[in-house]
Amino acid sequence: DDDLRRRNDIVNREICKLVDGKDVFWCDFSDQLLTADGVLLRSVMPDLLHPGRYGYEVWAAAVKPYLDYALSDGRLPAPPNRFANRIRRGAFRGPDVTALNPTTRFEARWQPGGRRNWWAERLLQHRTQIVDSNREFDLVMLGDSITHFWETAGTVAYAELTNAYSVLNLGYSGDCTQNAIWR
Repeated sequence: DDDLRRRNDIVNREICKLVDGKDVFWCDFSDQLLTADGVLLRSVMPDLLHPGRYGYEVWAAAVKPYLDYALSDGRLPAPPNRFANRIRRGAFRGPDVTALNPTTRFEARWQPGGRRNWWAERLLQHRTQIVDSNREFDLVMLGDSITHFWETAGTVAYAELTNAYSVLNLGYSGDCTQNAIWR
């Protein structure tokens, strides 16, 4: 019943409106991250926000069938929409929470030693990967620190994904939804 979990439920409810089971799927693997009584353990998410190694392994295993299907050009059977009944029933926790106002400009991040553009620097770090791939990727990951940390806490699972697919990770620590939308 935490406020952040309730906000996640609101976002998920909106995303679920797009689910059609052919092109848009719902892949909820939260049951694999929580105990039977709904508790999130620090062994799964050490700071109760960012997945640890085990959390990223669960995430990769849950998402891989959907990636395989999407990249098979329909040659593989579509994976099931997990928790489809819960989605149809609208069984989400808590009342609506007011969304934050989006920003309308590209924000620079304050860092020790002065102001610098963290987003541009991270993109430049991947420049060689982008050029070498001729800008063709199987998967482009956008998001915040949870996405970014695939490259640290999720190293093992990330290596398996990058062995199977051409992946560009543009997750940014400290990023917000409004920044991802702006980019």
